[in-house]
Amino acid sequence: MKFWTIFLYFIFWFFSGSLAYFKLQSALAADPALSEVPLSGAQRMDVDSLKERYWQNGTPDLNVVQNRMHTKVGRLNFQVQGVGINHDPFLNTNGIGLSLGMNFTEDFGIHVLACKVLESNSAAFTSLRTAEIQAGGILYDANVNRIQALFGGEIAWGVLYGKLSLLGQAILHFDLFILGGAGGLISKNGTSIVPWIGIGEQIYMTHFLALRADFRYLVYQESIIEQNSVSTQGAWLASRITTAPQVGLGLS
Repeated sequence: MKFWTIFLYFIFWFFSGSLAYFKLQSALAADPALSEVPLSGAQRMDVDSLKERYWQNGTPDLNVVQNRMHTKVGRLNFQVQGVGINHDPFLNTNGIGLSLGMNFTEDFGIHVLACKVLESNSAAFTSLRTAEIQAGGILYDANVNRIQALFGGEIAWGVLYGKLSLLGQAILHFDLFILGGAGGLISKNGTSIVPWIGIGEQIYMTHFLALRADFRYLVYQESIIEQNSVSTQGAWLASRITTAPQVGLGLS
């Protein structure tokens, strides 16, 4: 995985942790008594009794996590993300993605999305070109297929809603989604149909704003066109199936 991807995930978790810390400090400032809660009143919990109550008569009667603080049902969902696609070792593919959708239930929603990407030569390809120049040889190009845009629609299935304890000092609320969709991928050599599966997570900052991270696995067929030989330049060389991981990080 590329350095920038790891860096983006680090920033994502850093800001989510910082947000929780400042929310905690604000709560303590508003009510100093919260920091003076005595610990002497702690009691031992009977776990067996708790499990028996939870599963009695085959129906759970305790609703702890199920009572959501942040709800999605009936709401529009808008996302903006920085996006990276790793589809060719000779190319760096980065861009910006937008998504708009509707959550019909807490666990089910649909979205339409579009992503505009800009590509540049990778460090590996730049090194090869530099070596060619220094050797005084012919300057060859790579037979790459540069991506220009991605668009489509997807289903988001919320499989997990939870609360995370941050160092025992604050509670972060999050949703975890399974994603599945399909669309079109526009490249220099044509447009391809691209299905994908993925996973996404959002950590709530407020009732209306969340940090969002997505991972999608794209599969598509692309054509490779000759870009080196003068006599055959522009000729079709082959078709291949390409798998490309896509990472997105932004706000929802």
